[in-house]
Amino acid sequence: MSAPGTAYVEPDWQDWRALLAAWPEGEAAITALDSIDAFGRLAAHAPLLVGTFPLGLALPGSDLDIACHMPDPVAAGAVIRRAFGTHGAASDRLFLRDGVPTLVYGFEAEGHAIEIFGQPVAPREQFGHRHLRAEHVLLWRHGEALRAAVRDLKQGGMKTEPAFAAAIGLPAGDAYRLVLDHADAVAAQAGLALRF
Repeated sequence: MSAPGTAYVEPDWQDWRALLAAWPEGEAAITALDSIDAFGRLAAHAPLLVGTFPLGLALPGSDLDIACHMPDPVAAGAVIRRAFGTHGAASDRLFLRDGVPTLVYGFEAEGHAIEIFGQPVAPREQFGHRHLRAEHVLLWRHGEALRAAVRDLKQGGMKTEPAFAAAIGLPAGDAYRLVLDHADAVAAQAGLALRF
């Protein structure tokens, strides 16, 4: 993670091991994902790690979230159930999110909750990955004080995006949209060719 005043370096979002290895809780997360060959089994779906772990904001009980490209979430759901159905109690939901068919399949491995998000949208363009990239830029710009504030708010029960919005002092409203808009402004101000 870059410090304020240093040039922004976007991580290799496909290197899930490096994204996890940077944090104290990462080793156990890597072990959990390796134990079920999560990224190998999901390779056909262009999986990307999203959520709090790559940002160093995971708390005990945080999910390991994986965004996947699934042109047909119904058909892909059957494949996902066969691949991961033997790993603890599973939750399996298929619904429309903003009009987009979405599969969310959750289960446990090595004491970690894992959720797979599948949509007929490239993972980098999915909401979860857009927020991961936006929040990474905000942490770069605002530094460790922001990470500590967000962690404190999350420990108090707040979800990640509302915690970012509150810690930065964004106005009331849709925290999910406000965080993306603020990250766009920060990136533009810094001269970064990034949009969220």
